[in-house]
Amino acid sequence: MDEALEPSFESYPSFSAFFNRRLRDDARPISTAEIVSPADGIVLHYGPVEEGRIEYVKGHDYDVKEFLGPDAHLEQKRGQTQLYQMVIYLAPGNYHGFHSPTNWTASQQIHHPGLLLSVKPSVLDQIPHLFCLNERVVLNGRWKHGFFSMSAVAATNVGDISIEADPTLKTNVKRRLRNAAADGVKWSTFSMNHSYTPGQRVGDFRLGSTIVLPQMENITLLV
Repeated sequence: MDEALEPSFESYPSFSAFFNRRLRDDARPISTAEIVSPADGIVLHYGPVEEGRIEYVKGHDYDVKEFLGPDAHLEQKRGQTQLYQMVIYLAPGNYHGFHSPTNWTASQQIHHPGLLLSVKPSVLDQIPHLFCLNERVVLNGRWKHGFFSMSAVAATNVGDISIEADPTLKTNVKRRLRNAAADGVKWSTFSMNHSYTPGQRVGDFRLGSTIVLPQMENITLLV
Protein backbone atom coordinates (compact mmCIF):
# COMPACT_ATOMS: atom_id res chain seq x y z
CA MET A 1 0.00 0.00 0.00
CA ASP A 2 2.97 2.35 0.39
CA GLU A 3 3.20 2.37 -3.44
CA ALA A 4 -0.48 3.11 -4.01
CA LEU A 5 -1.70 6.48 -5.20
CA GLU A 6 -4.39 6.18 -2.53
CA PRO A 7 -2.81 4.49 0.54
CA SER A 8 -6.00 4.23 2.63
CA PHE A 9 -8.02 1.00 2.40
CA GLU A 10 -11.13 2.91 3.40
CA SER A 11 -10.97 5.02 0.24
CA TYR A 12 -11.79 2.07 -2.06
CA PRO A 13 -15.52 1.48 -2.68
CA SER A 14 -15.08 -2.20 -3.62
CA PHE A 15 -12.55 -5.04 -3.63
CA SER A 16 -12.30 -4.69 -7.41
CA ALA A 17 -11.36 -1.02 -7.09
CA PHE A 18 -8.78 -1.92 -4.45
CA PHE A 19 -7.34 -4.73 -6.57
CA ASN A 20 -6.85 -2.36 -9.51
CA ARG A 21 -5.46 0.48 -7.42
CA ARG A 22 -3.10 2.80 -9.26
CA LEU A 23 0.48 3.39 -8.20
CA ARG A 24 2.19 6.66 -7.41
CA ASP A 25 4.02 8.17 -10.40
CA ASP A 26 7.38 7.63 -8.65
CA ALA A 27 6.67 3.99 -7.68
CA ARG A 28 8.10 2.61 -10.95
CA PRO A 29 10.97 4.78 -12.26
CA ILE A 30 11.31 4.34 -16.04
CA SER A 31 14.74 3.36 -17.35
CA THR A 32 16.33 5.19 -20.26
CA ALA A 33 16.87 1.82 -22.01
CA GLU A 34 15.31 1.40 -25.46
CA ILE A 35 12.93 -1.30 -24.16
CA VAL A 36 11.58 -1.41 -20.60
CA SER A 37 9.37 -3.91 -18.80
CA PRO A 38 5.67 -3.38 -19.58
CA ALA A 39 4.47 -4.88 -16.30
CA ASP A 40 5.28 -6.34 -12.91
CA GLY A 41 5.68 -10.09 -13.39
CA ILE A 42 7.89 -13.02 -14.34
CA VAL A 43 9.38 -13.61 -17.80
CA LEU A 44 8.19 -17.12 -18.72
CA HIS A 45 9.56 -17.34 -22.23
CA TYR A 46 11.65 -15.39 -24.71
CA GLY A 47 12.98 -16.20 -28.14
CA PRO A 48 12.80 -15.73 -31.91
CA VAL A 49 9.74 -16.46 -34.02
CA GLU A 50 10.95 -19.13 -36.45
CA GLU A 51 9.16 -19.40 -39.80
CA GLY A 52 6.11 -17.65 -38.37
CA ARG A 53 5.73 -20.03 -35.44
CA ILE A 54 6.24 -19.68 -31.68
CA GLU A 55 7.47 -22.57 -29.56
CA TYR A 56 6.62 -22.25 -25.86
CA VAL A 57 7.31 -25.87 -24.91
CA LYS A 58 9.71 -27.93 -27.02
CA GLY A 59 7.79 -29.87 -29.65
CA HIS A 60 4.64 -27.73 -29.25
CA ASP A 61 4.36 -24.57 -31.31
CA TYR A 62 1.64 -22.37 -32.83
CA ASP A 63 1.31 -19.92 -35.69
CA VAL A 64 1.99 -16.34 -34.59
CA LYS A 65 -0.89 -15.11 -36.80
CA GLU A 66 -3.25 -17.50 -35.07
CA PHE A 67 -2.45 -15.64 -31.87
CA LEU A 68 -2.21 -12.07 -33.21
CA GLY A 69 -4.89 -12.26 -35.90
CA PRO A 70 -4.76 -12.89 -39.67
CA ASP A 71 -4.67 -9.16 -40.49
CA ALA A 72 -1.38 -8.56 -38.66
CA HIS A 73 1.22 -7.28 -41.14
CA LEU A 74 4.50 -8.91 -40.12
CA GLU A 75 6.77 -7.25 -42.66
CA GLN A 76 10.40 -8.21 -42.25
CA LYS A 77 13.45 -6.97 -44.13
CA ARG A 78 15.01 -10.29 -45.00
CA GLY A 79 18.48 -10.61 -43.53
CA GLN A 80 18.15 -7.35 -41.57
CA THR A 81 15.51 -7.92 -38.90
CA GLN A 82 14.01 -10.85 -37.02
CA LEU A 83 10.82 -11.17 -35.00
CA TYR A 84 11.16 -11.99 -31.27
CA GLN A 85 8.53 -12.67 -28.62
CA MET A 86 8.36 -12.51 -24.84
CA VAL A 87 5.76 -13.77 -22.36
CA ILE A 88 5.38 -12.02 -18.99
CA TYR A 89 3.18 -13.63 -16.32
CA LEU A 90 1.32 -11.44 -13.82
CA ALA A 91 0.49 -13.32 -10.62
CA PRO A 92 -2.54 -12.33 -8.51
CA GLY A 93 -0.31 -10.35 -6.14
CA ASN A 94 1.22 -8.18 -8.88
CA TYR A 95 0.24 -4.66 -9.87
CA HIS A 96 -2.21 -5.18 -12.74
CA GLY A 97 -1.66 -2.17 -14.93
CA PHE A 98 0.43 -2.68 -18.07
CA HIS A 99 2.50 -0.02 -19.80
CA SER A 100 4.24 0.68 -23.09
CA PRO A 101 7.71 -0.88 -23.25
CA THR A 102 9.07 1.50 -25.91
CA ASN A 103 8.27 4.26 -28.41
CA TRP A 104 5.78 2.79 -30.88
CA THR A 105 2.44 3.45 -32.58
CA ALA A 106 -0.55 1.10 -32.39
CA SER A 107 -2.60 1.08 -35.61
CA GLN A 108 -4.84 -1.92 -34.99
CA GLN A 109 -6.70 -3.40 -32.03
CA ILE A 110 -8.06 -6.95 -32.31
CA HIS A 111 -10.35 -8.41 -29.65
CA HIS A 112 -10.39 -12.21 -29.66
CA PRO A 113 -13.29 -13.61 -27.57
CA GLY A 114 -12.35 -16.94 -26.07
CA LEU A 115 -11.91 -19.10 -23.01
CA LEU A 116 -10.70 -18.03 -19.57
CA LEU A 117 -8.31 -20.86 -18.77
CA SER A 118 -5.67 -20.37 -16.09
CA VAL A 119 -2.36 -19.00 -17.41
CA LYS A 120 -0.26 -20.28 -14.51
CA PRO A 121 3.10 -21.66 -15.70
CA SER A 122 2.15 -25.21 -14.66
CA VAL A 123 -0.95 -25.05 -16.90
CA LEU A 124 0.94 -23.50 -19.81
CA ASP A 125 3.43 -26.36 -19.69
CA GLN A 126 0.53 -28.75 -20.32
CA ILE A 127 -1.35 -26.58 -22.86
CA PRO A 128 1.26 -24.46 -24.71
CA HIS A 129 -1.42 -23.55 -27.29
CA LEU A 130 -3.49 -21.94 -24.51
CA PHE A 131 -2.73 -18.34 -25.57
CA CYS A 132 -4.62 -18.98 -28.84
CA LEU A 133 -7.64 -20.28 -26.90
CA ASN A 134 -8.06 -17.59 -24.24
CA GLU A 135 -9.77 -14.24 -24.67
CA ARG A 136 -7.25 -11.53 -25.50
CA VAL A 137 -6.81 -8.00 -26.81
CA VAL A 138 -4.01 -7.53 -29.36
CA LEU A 139 -2.51 -4.15 -30.24
CA ASN A 140 -0.54 -4.27 -33.51
CA GLY A 141 1.60 -1.46 -34.87
CA ARG A 142 5.15 -0.40 -35.60
CA TRP A 143 8.30 0.88 -33.94
CA LYS A 144 11.51 2.10 -35.52
CA HIS A 145 12.66 -1.43 -36.38
CA GLY A 146 9.39 -2.58 -37.97
CA PHE A 147 6.43 -4.58 -36.66
CA PHE A 148 5.54 -4.33 -32.95
CA SER A 149 2.70 -5.92 -31.00
CA MET A 150 1.49 -5.99 -27.40
CA SER A 151 -1.21 -8.41 -26.26
CA ALA A 152 -3.16 -8.79 -23.02
CA VAL A 153 -4.37 -12.36 -22.38
CA ALA A 154 -7.30 -12.94 -20.02
CA ALA A 155 -7.46 -15.82 -17.53
CA THR A 156 -9.66 -17.58 -14.97
CA ASN A 157 -11.69 -14.91 -13.10
CA VAL A 158 -9.79 -12.28 -15.08
CA GLY A 159 -11.78 -11.73 -18.24
CA ASP A 160 -12.08 -7.96 -18.10
CA ILE A 161 -9.31 -6.19 -20.03
CA SER A 162 -9.24 -2.39 -20.19
CA ILE A 163 -7.42 -0.43 -22.92
CA GLU A 164 -7.25 3.29 -22.15
CA ALA A 165 -7.06 4.29 -25.84
CA ASP A 166 -10.43 2.59 -26.45
CA PRO A 167 -12.93 3.26 -23.64
CA THR A 168 -15.66 1.54 -25.72
CA LEU A 169 -13.94 -1.86 -25.54
CA LYS A 170 -16.03 -4.47 -23.74
CA THR A 171 -14.49 -7.84 -22.92
CA ASN A 172 -15.77 -10.86 -20.99
CA VAL A 173 -19.35 -10.30 -22.12
CA LYS A 174 -21.11 -13.68 -22.18
CA ARG A 175 -23.89 -12.56 -24.53
CA ARG A 176 -21.35 -11.18 -26.97
CA LEU A 177 -19.32 -14.38 -26.84
CA ARG A 178 -22.41 -16.51 -27.53
CA ASN A 179 -23.45 -14.30 -30.46
CA ALA A 180 -19.94 -14.33 -31.89
CA ALA A 181 -19.79 -18.11 -31.69
CA ALA A 182 -23.21 -18.44 -33.33
CA ASP A 183 -22.18 -16.12 -36.17
CA GLY A 184 -18.82 -17.80 -36.63
CA VAL A 185 -17.02 -14.57 -35.65
CA LYS A 186 -13.67 -15.19 -33.97
CA TRP A 187 -12.47 -11.60 -33.52
CA SER A 188 -13.34 -7.93 -33.99
CA THR A 189 -10.89 -5.39 -35.44
CA PHE A 190 -10.66 -1.69 -34.60
CA SER A 191 -8.41 0.74 -36.48
CA MET A 192 -6.53 3.26 -34.39
CA ASN A 193 -3.55 5.61 -34.50
CA HIS A 194 -2.20 5.87 -30.98
CA SER A 195 1.45 6.63 -30.18
CA TYR A 196 3.02 5.36 -26.97
CA THR A 197 6.16 6.29 -25.05
CA PRO A 198 8.12 4.06 -22.62
CA GLY A 199 6.25 3.63 -19.35
CA GLN A 200 2.98 5.14 -20.63
CA ARG A 201 -0.04 3.30 -19.24
CA VAL A 202 -1.78 1.14 -21.87
CA GLY A 203 -4.48 -0.54 -19.77
CA ASP A 204 -5.09 -3.01 -16.98
CA PHE A 205 -6.48 -6.41 -16.04
CA ARG A 206 -9.36 -6.91 -13.66
CA LEU A 207 -7.62 -9.43 -11.37
CA GLY A 208 -4.49 -10.33 -13.35
CA SER A 209 -3.18 -12.15 -16.44
CA THR A 210 -0.39 -12.21 -19.07
CA ILE A 211 1.44 -9.92 -21.51
CA VAL A 212 2.94 -11.14 -24.80
CA LEU A 213 5.35 -8.94 -26.77
CA PRO A 214 6.38 -9.80 -30.31
CA GLN A 215 8.63 -7.21 -31.94
CA MET A 216 11.28 -6.73 -34.59
CA GLU A 217 14.83 -6.56 -33.33
CA ASN A 218 17.84 -5.37 -35.34
CA ILE A 219 20.46 -7.93 -36.33
CA THR A 220 23.97 -6.77 -37.15
CA LEU A 221 25.43 -8.53 -40.18
CA LEU A 222 29.18 -9.16 -40.20
CA VAL A 223 30.67 -9.94 -43.65
